[in-house]
Amino acid sequence: MEPEETRVPRRLDQIVAAVLDNHRARAEEAGVTIISRLTPRLVAGEQVLLERLVVNLVQNGLKYNRPEGTLEVRVGTDPALVVENTGDDVPPDEVAALFEPFRRRSGRRIDHSGGAGLGLAIARSITRAHDGIITASSTGRDGLRIRVTFPVADDTAGASDG
Repeated sequence: MEPEETRVPRRLDQIVAAVLDNHRARAEEAGVTIISRLTPRLVAGEQVLLERLVVNLVQNGLKYNRPEGTLEVRVGTDPALVVENTGDDVPPDEVAALFEPFRRRSGRRIDHSGGAGLGLAIARSITRAHDGIITASSTGRDGLRIRVTFPVADDTAGASDG
């Protein structure tokens, strides 16, 4: 038996929808409203790694949020993925450091379960492994916006549902 090809077109919108469904109870407990706008988007990649990327970004967006805040997740063409929360504003000069391993801001957090400060570093590694680019920016008010771009996947093999 030959191993399954792992870098095949995957429906990023379906991956994101599943991850959000798995985090709705946690968001509700934290008092955070999830807003999603998911349009079909193919990404050539590995299912498990793409799921881990989305999980890390969603968990970060929930953890560094505020009660009655929002977590907005969008899937589209360019960027492929945007995750935006309403936590503390991140000063522009501190944004780049968030992608460094073991770096965390000392801001307010809803979830104090710890973590090693690897979430965004892992997200960056996964994005790069899929020939993508991940950036973060201040929203200019409260919160952080993460943008992930990926090359458009070729659908000649047909999209995999996972």
